[in-house]
Amino acid sequence: PAGSDHRRTFPAGTEIKAIVTETDPEKARVRLSRKALMEKEVQEEYREYISSSGQQEGQSGGLGSLGEILKSKLEEKNRSGA
Repeated sequence: PAGSDHRRTFPAGTEIKAIVTETDPEKARVRLSRKALMEKEVQEEYREYISSSGQQEGQSGGLGSLGEILKSKLEEKNRSGA
């Protein structure tokens, strides 16, 4: 967590997944971000979803599954005259 002693939170040998956000060769330091990794994974999952659904970002190609179901039921009802 922010502001905590990372040596206690992550003792030597602890494995974590993170992105390198900054390096300082003079001080031999590396800045890591677990939050940036999670945000990147969410963005990648979103892009995969959009590409698999045949839509492009920023477009609402359809009403979504619930909207499509309701639309088809309404059309069926209108055709049957009920």
